[in-house]
Amino acid sequence: MNRIEHPCRIGLILVLTLLYIVGCTASPAPRPTPPVATPNAPHATFVLPALNDPVHREYLGIETTEAFPLAAIRTQVLIIEVFSMYCPHCQREAPNVNQLYQNITKDPFLKERIKLIGIGVSNTNYEVNQFRKSFEIQFPLFPDRSRDLARQLEVRQTPTFIGFVWENGTLRRFLHALGSMGKVDEFLIRVVQLANLEDGQN
Repeated sequence: MNRIEHPCRIGLILVLTLLYIVGCTASPAPRPTPPVATPNAPHATFVLPALNDPVHREYLGIETTEAFPLAAIRTQVLIIEVFSMYCPHCQREAPNVNQLYQNITKDPFLKERIKLIGIGVSNTNYEVNQFRKSFEIQFPLFPDRSRDLARQLEVRQTPTFIGFVWENGTLRRFLHALGSMGKVDEFLIRVVQLANLEDGQN
């Protein structure tokens, strides 16, 4: 009788062990959730790809040729356009965005306080460069092939305009506008007012 019970116990242990192993392998460990931006500021891990163009590095005040955090940009206000090369609305908006850049850089007060960048969601570096050439974009554009940056910025459509202002050493989001910016002059006035910048025009 002992000879019968002993193999049965061994068999039972083997079956339970097998079930345990199968159960573990059938339920893989949950993948970590990508960092998401808070309503007021991007996640601390928000990093932009490296800038190869020295003119663009100088424009943003970036000294490194490596990837860098958003907070490394030397400006008081940062406007981000999230676009896509294949988005017809973004293509139609390109002249307005170019005009916004020109209006800012021609203003002695604003050019030192507002910087503009673009993030090409689902676009490779090649596609971003094609968009830049096609529409003669002069400010820095960054590829976001994996959509990680768009997710952190909580962007779900293109174009989307996002504004951040540096206050007391931290970033505050003051603008999240979907679609066309509308009239360029009115959009810029809105940015100045919402970011609490002095007019500097009078």
